Amino acid sequence: MKPHERWAIYPLLLFSLVASVTAICRTCPRTELDFDYMGLIVGILALLVTMLIGWQIYNALSLEQKVSNIKKEYDGLKDKSEALARQQENIKVYNEASMEFIQGMTMLSNRNSVNLAEAYWILSLALLHYIEADIDVEINAENCLRNMGYALSETPDRWHYGSHKAEIDGIMVQIWEKKGLSCRLVEILSGLEVERRNYR
Repeated sequence: MKPHERWAIYPLLLFSLVASVTAICRTCPRTELDFDYMGLIVGILALLVTMLIGWQIYNALSLEQKVSNIKKEYDGLKDKSEALARQQENIKVYNEASMEFIQGMTMLSNRNSVNLAEAYWILSLALLHYIEADIDVEINAENCLRNMGYALSETPDRWHYGSHKAEIDGIMVQIWEKKGLSCRLVEILSGLEVERRNYR
């Protein structure tokens, strides 16, 4: 109910109650007088009871409004909490990707003793996790792709797949499903994968 409707309805209700009690008292007096004091007392009591009932209804409606507001606030806090949880998960995945990138870079710096297929696999895993974290994807993905290219630029005799071929293929499928790379980076990755499949 709107505030201006209340201001119109409540005075009319009060007036109608007073008028109806007065009419009943004049129509059915308990004495010979024109006005019955007993009827007036009963009317006043009835009016008070009606007002108390109305007050209770008003309190119930007010409480319902407060509960509704609390529910809205709770939903807002819940949404914020879920957003923070997602952000924390993204940061966790980003940190994991950074550790994988560092591991891949370390392996590339020891090229003489490291299987480059394993380095390529770890860097592709870092690329996937950077896309999932969705934090500075462009810069981090470019760094991953550049170093994956370094791994491919070595002589093929340094490249031993072992179990890594299926793992790299699986990671690439996930990367294509994510669709988090720009067209330029997709083109670079496609070129690397063509080279890997053709010459490794």
